[in-house]
Amino acid sequence: MKKINLLLCIIALTVIFSCVDENEKLGLSLVRENSAVNVLRDSSTGISMESKIFKTDTLLTNGFRYNAVGSYYDANFGRISSAVCTQVALTSSGKNFQSLGEGDSVVLSLKYDGAFTENTSVRGMMMHFKVEEITEELSKEKTHVNDNVEVSPNVLFEGDVKIDMDNDNTSFEGDTNTYLPHLRLKLSNEFLNRLQNSTFADNNSFMEEIKGLRISATNTDSKGMIIYFDLTAENSGLTYYYHTESGKNYNYKMTFPTETVRFMQVKYDYSNSRLSSLAASEEIDADEYMFLSCLGMAEIKLDIKEFDSWYNRDSVKGRIINKAELILPVADISGDKFTYPSSMQCYRKTSDGTIYLLRDETIASSLNAVPYYDSTINAYRVQITSFIQGYINKNYDDLTLYIVPSMRGRDNTDRGYNRRNSINRVVLNGVNYSNPDKRPKLNITYSNVGKN
Repeated sequence: MKKINLLLCIIALTVIFSCVDENEKLGLSLVRENSAVNVLRDSSTGISMESKIFKTDTLLTNGFRYNAVGSYYDANFGRISSAVCTQVALTSSGKNFQSLGEGDSVVLSLKYDGAFTENTSVRGMMMHFKVEEITEELSKEKTHVNDNVEVSPNVLFEGDVKIDMDNDNTSFEGDTNTYLPHLRLKLSNEFLNRLQNSTFADNNSFMEEIKGLRISATNTDSKGMIIYFDLTAENSGLTYYYHTESGKNYNYKMTFPTETVRFMQVKYDYSNSRLSSLAASEEIDADEYMFLSCLGMAEIKLDIKEFDSWYNRDSVKGRIINKAELILPVADISGDKFTYPSSMQCYRKTSDGTIYLLRDETIASSLNAVPYYDSTINAYRVQITSFIQGYINKNYDDLTLYIVPSMRGRDNTDRGYNRRNSINRVVLNGVNYSNPDKRPKLNITYSNVGKN
């Protein structure tokens, strides 16, 4: 058996995340790595290299449980800002607010679920929040990062808030319950009065009147912070507080249920960053470094060229590909030590634009087949065995694939550092990185089956 290291040609590109699952029928047998012979890349292979970066404005952000709100800047990627737009729903079939008693306040509560900051130990800072009422009907077609909404000029809340994700509002006077840390914003008296004087026969009539909220935040800190909120948590929602003539206090809860329309609006500002030229272009050259970020800010297209000239050599042709693995080294680059995406996903795209998810992870879960960050080598391991074999079987015409931060974690959720609705990012060494030994490479293990 032999194992060959091929240097890659990699192009960074934007991906539209409407995809079809694809499971290649491999019929492959796996071999032990220690039985393979390591052959260094020979210059006669003729592998050429390119490197580009693309951005996307068609990323789907609807339906996530965890939503990013805030603004963050670093010198490598620039500034990213994110707001969430969501519908609100009653927790009953209808509600007569007029009959409840005297309204006291309406409070928006949002449960924290982590944050992205310059220093991962930072758990809070001063932020400027703004809550606006959406005035157009939110349809399920509002799903992308750049979808705009109309809002009322009468802002429901605006002001500086000290965020403390460890201690904020865990208990309240007169309430015996203890709550997980969350943000609480008291909305305007005008909004309180509207609810107090309203009666809704059902949830539809409520959502016709209160079409939704847009929640955004900026930072006084030069770097900033992005907060992840769990909008479906028990202590997330709108609470209407009121009292009766007898002086008893009560409240009524409105929520952000999963079946309502909810999406994030994301803006990129590449000014004063290594990606500054991306502001005026859909793609830029990136030979030295490649940039990969969640929420569509920068993603990778990888093109493996001259594979045929390698595979058709007499010493290789006709042999079974047992394993093909990309090694993408993380760059040792100055700047923020941000949280890396812990896993990735790979796609291929047909000539008509259809996106197919590569499913190497279906071979065996024990093989770490899901692309992941390996801290022992400070690089990402991306298994593309089925992709290579599919090309050999002439299932498609080229070896161009797209690498993006994972839409889900390795536990198949959108939670944690794996989720695409975070702003986790990483800088990778490019195909023309100054140190050839630390450039991306492709390890191919193949067997002698069928050869004399």
